[in-house]
Amino acid sequence: MSELFEIGKAPYLVAVGDGARLLVYRSHAVSKESPAYREVSDYIREHRMVLISAENSSCDGMLGQTECSHYATPEARMLWLSTHPEENR
Repeated sequence: MSELFEIGKAPYLVAVGDGARLLVYRSHAVSKESPAYREVSDYIREHRMVLISAENSSCDGMLGQTECSHYATPEARMLWLSTHPEENR
């Protein structure tokens, strides 16, 4: 059974995960070392997740520049890569 993880610290941090994957939207106003990010970094560490992808964009609703990051367990990452061969380049 998957555990649901949700963080909503508007307007600068949103994270949703299921134990195998995690999607994080983080304003650049919040560093990864910030206390506001601690629950997210703890979740990533506790589930031994790795970064799959990250991209920056501009989002007015999240205080300007935003990073969207996808994390997954190594097993979920391998499954994702096997179904997305274009990412293996």
